[in-house]
Amino acid sequence: VIRRGFYWATIEKNKGTYDFSEYDAQMEHARKLGITVIGCLFGSNKAYEPNSSGAVTTPEGREGYANFAAATAKHFQDHQILWEIWNEPNVRTFWRKDGTHNSEPFAKEYSDLVNAAVPKILAANPKAFVMAGSVSNYWEPSYQWTEMCFKNGVLDSGIRAWSVHPYGTRTPEEFTIGHNRERELLKKYNHPD
Repeated sequence: VIRRGFYWATIEKNKGTYDFSEYDAQMEHARKLGITVIGCLFGSNKAYEPNSSGAVTTPEGREGYANFAAATAKHFQDHQILWEIWNEPNVRTFWRKDGTHNSEPFAKEYSDLVNAAVPKILAANPKAFVMAGSVSNYWEPSYQWTEMCFKNGVLDSGIRAWSVHPYGTRTPEEFTIGHNRERELLKKYNHPD
């Protein structure tokens, strides 16, 4: 398994026109080698959000991102790709350059993006495996941020998994604690792991 970013602004340089040429040969090579790809659908696009600080926060931006994600999932529907909505949207490093890590505004903005994009992805490619989260975890504020997203309905968007990056742990026992916390949250919102 490898993880590869699919960068929105690289694929859609002009509104409504998608160029997958940078990715086609790589995905074909992965397919020939029997490699599963985690395709991270990532990045804002100045064509839709000229004042963006890195995230997707406007209705036009969400619509554009959802269309890009759907077109990408459809284009690569014959490949073994697990689609992931964004990378670590709970932190300023990858969501917005302003604001606060693990904040309610970040959770709301990200949840709105997931809830807009996933149905379009599944309409374009009903067999797509889509996951959300990609949370920079394991510490208490990240669990709180995850729960905010769950309250905002992301688990009902059509995703099939919630992914985490288990940082902040040093021993196998600490990983177990973190995994168990995530499982508890999934069960609390009626989504068994």
